[in-house]
Amino acid sequence: MLMSNRVFIGLPISSNLQEEIDEWRKQYTNLPVKWLRGKNIHVTLLPPWYSEDIEKEKEILHSFKGTGKFSLSFQQVEYGPPRQAHLIWATGAVSGELTKLKELLVHAYGHKEEVNPFLLHLTLARFRKEQFSSFPIQKFHEKISWETQVTSLILFNSHLSSTGADYTCLDEVLL
Repeated sequence: MLMSNRVFIGLPISSNLQEEIDEWRKQYTNLPVKWLRGKNIHVTLLPPWYSEDIEKEKEILHSFKGTGKFSLSFQQVEYGPPRQAHLIWATGAVSGELTKLKELLVHAYGHKEEVNPFLLHLTLARFRKEQFSSFPIQKFHEKISWETQVTSLILFNSHLSSTGADYTCLDEVLL
């Protein structure tokens, strides 16, 4: 019997951006949230799906080797998603390079086109929706100027647990 893995495609952030995020969040230690760090902060390009053939997924990932580096910019930190906030995330404008890469990935992996437009975001923290009413800060729209170079693409394995999701890199390819 084959074991099914919950996988997704994402972009890692630079160590410089991780340091900026760590410095920024020091001012919000009063928020009752679970802050993400390291490999758990990434941009998701293809949302999770179940796969029984990791080697095939890796082969597709490697077809993107050398497609070209680009940068991402994040301009705002806010609660999200708007209708059912349970995250603190950084959002930014979607570049042409990012749009093209996402379209190529959707096609290569045989995924359906998403109905809603792609929203560039980095999840910084998670919280339970029912806790939100007790937060000391109810409105959150902070302007930022964060940038990161995108130099690789990762096939992640997503492990769900009662304490939240944890991600493991199954394979990485340099762009």
